[in-house]
Amino acid sequence: HAPLALAALEAGKHVVVDKPFTLDLAQARALIAAAEKHDRLLSVFQNRRWDSDFLGVKQVIEQGLIGKVTHFESHIDRYRPEVRVRWREQNLPGSGLWFDLGPHMVDQALQLFGLPHSVQANIATLRPNAQINDWAHVVLNYPTHRVILHGSMLVAGGVSRFTVHGEKGSVVKARADGQESQLLAGVTPGSAKWGKDDDA
Repeated sequence: HAPLALAALEAGKHVVVDKPFTLDLAQARALIAAAEKHDRLLSVFQNRRWDSDFLGVKQVIEQGLIGKVTHFESHIDRYRPEVRVRWREQNLPGSGLWFDLGPHMVDQALQLFGLPHSVQANIATLRPNAQINDWAHVVLNYPTHRVILHGSMLVAGGVSRFTVHGEKGSVVKARADGQESQLLAGVTPGSAKWGKDDDA
């Protein structure tokens, strides 16, 4: 994304960059410098901020329904044991599960809890013949709670999208946002069922 974003900034355009913002810190700094030099707006598009599953969990937390959060887990798991022939599965900069799905989970955690005090990450390649990471387990450490972000290409089922424990209770969001499935089923934005969460 960085080369296209830089070209647009240098052409005097405001820019919204899809996630991941850049592949490294140097690219990020270059884009920020170009935006400042040309007095242009530069932002990152994080589409998962508007998912119904996330918004439901966010509402429960913000309303204090489970009390002070002590433990938060976010899972984006898939079951794809076979390596596909596509760029995300090739050994290229910006490929792999963490670059693909990690930004969604990180952004959602930051929206809820702000910056952590420290981060622990374990990123691995587990599938035979995989060239890039296909498993990630990241822990964001806060003074009073922990946030776990987990993604895998080898989970056949049984894991909730969100699990949140608080001092007064817990919330488990079993299914992910249904908007993609709705589009595939022919439900369109603006219709009565669009974006409705059956678990809400």
